[in-house]
Amino acid sequence: MRAVPALKTLPDDALAQLSARGLVVRKAAANRVEVSAGGRVSQMALIVHTGPGMPSPERIADAKAGSDLPVLITAVSIGPKAGSRLEGAGLHYVDLAGNASVHLPGIAVSVEGRPRVPLPSRYAVSAAFRRAGLQAVGTILSRPEHPVPTLRVVAEQADISIGSAQGAVLDLREQGYLDSDGRLQRGGELLHRWVAAFAASRTLTASARAFRAEPGWWEHEQAFRADGAHLGGEAAAEALGIPLRSLSGSIYADALPTTVIRHGRLVTDAEGTVELREKFWRLPEDGWIAPTPIVYAELFADSDPRLREAADQLRRRDAVLRRVDAS
Repeated sequence: MRAVPALKTLPDDALAQLSARGLVVRKAAANRVEVSAGGRVSQMALIVHTGPGMPSPERIADAKAGSDLPVLITAVSIGPKAGSRLEGAGLHYVDLAGNASVHLPGIAVSVEGRPRVPLPSRYAVSAAFRRAGLQAVGTILSRPEHPVPTLRVVAEQADISIGSAQGAVLDLREQGYLDSDGRLQRGGELLHRWVAAFAASRTLTASARAFRAEPGWWEHEQAFRADGAHLGGEAAAEALGIPLRSLSGSIYADALPTTVIRHGRLVTDAEGTVELREKFWRLPEDGWIAPTPIVYAELFADSDPRLREAADQLRRRDAVLRRVDAS
């Protein structure tokens, strides 16, 4: 278990502000931290808010319902009004400036009124976390045992331009996520950042069409292979052995996957729970299930506590995700 690193690009760098107040903060998982002071230790569920403003009341309610632990929200900036709202909802918070409210057994931190910390745009959204960069990082995380290949190969595998691949790789090197040999470093931390950015992306998660489905709609591997399509989301987690009875999921494809639709008896429905999305990777030996970092990101981004637990199980069980965490 490692101390939270002091990077200057993430809202959860605000955790360092708690350390400055005499607390010891350690990342226990992508969505959990351990806070201790004076011999008292508390586990907290962590929500990293990457967008402007504060999470909606609905998301706050989901956060409370989805965890038995006290919930800590980190953000770029939390003003007095937003802080009062979070406190009223029974949530704890800290921002990059050090505004904070954390009240646990034997632990009390309360700071407000500090001015917002300005973030230069190149740090707020660096090349690796823009649309094209997210595609490049996704492919790198999907093959953690391999050093990063040539920029041309990165561009081909991520379906982006060579210029975008260069920007993403240089950014990862600058931030210490790739060593001089192109091998992944601090992979668990990078996965955490990538998942947060993936969830916030309106393009990578955009749905081209939605379908209504019956149980077992996804159990036709050859149909996916015939269409060059890939299974994602809750259904992919079930296919990978996570105990779920899924009615939702994602289909990643370059074109309308007519064979999958026919075999799965999918019916077009704007309110349907199966989403068709554009495939954004070109990895060798692709199989028919989306790369597990993508499946993990989809599960983790959902506010349903059942899927959050499925995400945790997948991260513990899957060989690729374990290699990412071990890097």
